[in-house]
Amino acid sequence: MENIKFRKAKISDFDVILDLVSQLWDTESIISDILNKDYYKTEKAKEHLLKDIKSKKLMFIVAVLDKKVIGMADGYILKEENAYNKKIAYLDRLVVDKNYRGKGIGKELIEEFSARMKKKGCNYVKLNAFEENLPAVKCYLNNGFKEYSIYYMKEI
Repeated sequence: MENIKFRKAKISDFDVILDLVSQLWDTESIISDILNKDYYKTEKAKEHLLKDIKSKKLMFIVAVLDKKVIGMADGYILKEENAYNKKIAYLDRLVVDKNYRGKGIGKELIEEFSARMKKKGCNYVKLNAFEENLPAVKCYLNNGFKEYSIYYMKEI
């Protein structure tokens, strides 16, 4: 999509970022019944999100169209990088506002995140996705990601 700019997230972006992660959480909490659907409404979650925006250890970028934040991506370099032969970035959250989905903005966010992490010496980007989140899985597969591992979980 034309005219999209990318920049580091600012504290002044907090409200729109909170809305974006809430949209992401709404999708994921429907997929997994163990997620607290009201998580991003809690003060603890809001404090954690604000801390993430301020963090120098995270790569936290926003997509801006006509001065409006319409998407975000954040992640970090894996600390266990010594277990791998290469340096790996972890893409933690990726979300595009529901009103702008299907326009290639997610792809652009992935490319921007990847380029910035490559400048930091990373050779790979890794992420997790619910397999039932078909739009996300399709986006990742269409953008060069390959299935790397599978997590298993059981209730005890």
